[in-house]
Amino acid sequence: MSKITFKSLLIIVLAVLPLTFFGQENTNDNQNKEKTNYWYVGFDEGATLLFGDNKAWDFEQVRPQIGIHGGYNFAKHFQVYGRISAGTLKGELKNVFKIENSSFIAYDLNLSADVISLIKGYNPDRVFGLKPHVGFGQMMYQARTIAGGKVYKYGYDDATTTDKGNGIGGRKVVMEVPFGVEFEFNLTRRCALYLDVMATYTDTDCLDGYASGDHYDWYASTNVGFRYKFRKPKPNPCEPVPCDPVPCEVDQDAIDKAVEEALEKYKAEHPEPVEAEAEEADETESLENYEEKDIHLAFKVGKAEVEDSPANNAEVEKIKEDGREISTIMTVGYASPEGNDEQNQKLSEERAQAAADFIEKKLGEEGEGINFQPKGMGSDWDGLREAVNNSNISNKEEILKAIDAKDTKALNALKAKNPELGNMLNSLRRTQIFINK
Repeated sequence: MSKITFKSLLIIVLAVLPLTFFGQENTNDNQNKEKTNYWYVGFDEGATLLFGDNKAWDFEQVRPQIGIHGGYNFAKHFQVYGRISAGTLKGELKNVFKIENSSFIAYDLNLSADVISLIKGYNPDRVFGLKPHVGFGQMMYQARTIAGGKVYKYGYDDATTTDKGNGIGGRKVVMEVPFGVEFEFNLTRRCALYLDVMATYTDTDCLDGYASGDHYDWYASTNVGFRYKFRKPKPNPCEPVPCDPVPCEVDQDAIDKAVEEALEKYKAEHPEPVEAEAEEADETESLENYEEKDIHLAFKVGKAEVEDSPANNAEVEKIKEDGREISTIMTVGYASPEGNDEQNQKLSEERAQAAADFIEKKLGEEGEGINFQPKGMGSDWDGLREAVNNSNISNKEEILKAIDAKDTKALNALKAKNPELGNMLNSLRRTQIFINK
């Protein structure tokens, strides 16, 4: 690189650097937990100036260039990105040579670092950035030049080509090393504008179509572009900021006991309103127009599917026994109290619906026009208490105490010791069938 080029790049860096420092001070907000790794894409366009054997710094020789890139920001301060660019070159050395046509396609991989972030610390909301970068890649070029009254062609796919390459359309393929500095202005956390001043060294003396043998050719470019970052937007200050849970050892038994004590205290201080009793009475009255059929459909543990078994099919046949026309069938589902009440309520509703669907399917044409009303009753603590109280099961008092307290944990422990209790629980996984009179 010539001295004048190096000085020019240095002047630009020194001019931009103070601006970036005064642009915004670092704040440590969001620094500890901020997700700093993200992908980004961008495009740019600008001007290119060839430095081969032609006269340097002749701005009449400036030609256009465009480029696209995509990369990844990692470890807060660093970026790795790939870039593809295309442009044309122009150059002339009076009485020696003149480029009639020169174009290139370049593709390279680059590494850059945000100097401001490295020096002052990471800040996701900093407005300015200064990013020197260096890369390595290849260029495919073709050049047609007139020198000494002759035409020299490099990278063309025809019989008159001086030197044909292996690239697209016979283009010459050479190594290139781009390096420079980028000044970035962040509009938001996701959108940024940037100015990139760059020089690219090439591994050829024929980029200008004139092989002098003195040195390899290179070119400088200044590009303006836009970049979009796939990262989280700035948090809304009006919204609560979630915090990471702190891992700790939990005494589940102590928690269960505390919840149970709090629940008992709440029930003592807030007795059930009279309306609840009235609602229960209404439910009882709603069954006055129905009669219960001695029908029991079996379910698997924790399941809401009626088994298509001979036993269940025989139960459905009982509905047809008296031959009367049926307008409504109510299916009432129950669950055994081995799980929590919330899950059992959902399970009993699903069983009631499954029973209605099963009966309707088995009745076939005879079931057409029947109104099915499924209803879930949740955990059948009352049914279990009645079954235990009317039995000669061992540990009856201990079991009844667990039932009255609705202590699922104690009940499951007793079930493991007493198979007879398990059989009682199995019988509670059922549906009751009511039909209109």
